[in-house]
Amino acid sequence: MPAKADAVVCLGNSLAACGSAEVAREALDNFAQVLRPGGLLVIQILNYDGMRDANDRFEPPRTVAREGKEYLLFKFFDLKRRGATLNLAIFSRKPGEGWSMRIDANPLYAPGAAEVKGLVRGAGFEKLRLYGNHKCEDYRRDSGQLIVTAVKSERRKCLHQR
Repeated sequence: MPAKADAVVCLGNSLAACGSAEVAREALDNFAQVLRPGGLLVIQILNYDGMRDANDRFEPPRTVAREGKEYLLFKFFDLKRRGATLNLAIFSRKPGEGWSMRIDANPLYAPGAAEVKGLVRGAGFEKLRLYGNHKCEDYRRDSGQLIVTAVKSERRKCLHQR
């Protein structure tokens, strides 16, 4: 039997990028399969509960210069009751020229804290802890992030698998 991992880390809002609860559930089941009993799971996503409560749709624009071009990146969200769309407007120009624009829209699975906890437990994890940021401060509904740590159960199998 192949060696099992001691930890799985899913950062950068990757779980939300799955696009649906079904695909996120599959990802969590796969995490559980590669972890040894007692192994650590760490998930970090945006706090969609807080974003919806505050109607916080916009991130500050960012600028970058590369290969003789200037770029302005503007990210904003269309928040729905279930799910969200991540919109990324990319403006670019060469010195002395006008701006061009491209907009990409990507569907997100945007779960709240309770839903994430249910999915993680359903994949066979226990000892869940929720944090609101990378300083390990307790999660609150208005936290900027949702960071979940959990341990793979030593006795319970995944509830998602049929």
